[in-house]
Amino acid sequence: MASKLLNLGRIQAQVSIRGMNPRQPRRFLSADLKKKQEHFQRNPEIPVYLKGGFGDKFLAQLTAVLTAIGLADGLYTVLQFAHPKKG
Repeated sequence: MASKLLNLGRIQAQVSIRGMNPRQPRRFLSADLKKKQEHFQRNPEIPVYLKGGFGDKFLAQLTAVLTAIGLADGLYTVLQFAHPKKG
């Protein structure tokens, strides 16, 4: 039993060593991913969240609006707790 566990430990150690082997061939990016990478690196003046088109613009604006609403609601709640109604 102990020899089986010891052998299993050696196998796991070999797998972890092989996983970190720098001589293994590297995985190359697909052509589609390479095109997207070039698209997002093209114009550095435009923020990344605006380079993706309408969907990215919409999600960025929606996130900003929801963040503002959440902040306002949080401040309103704090003010309600700070000044409770009497009576």
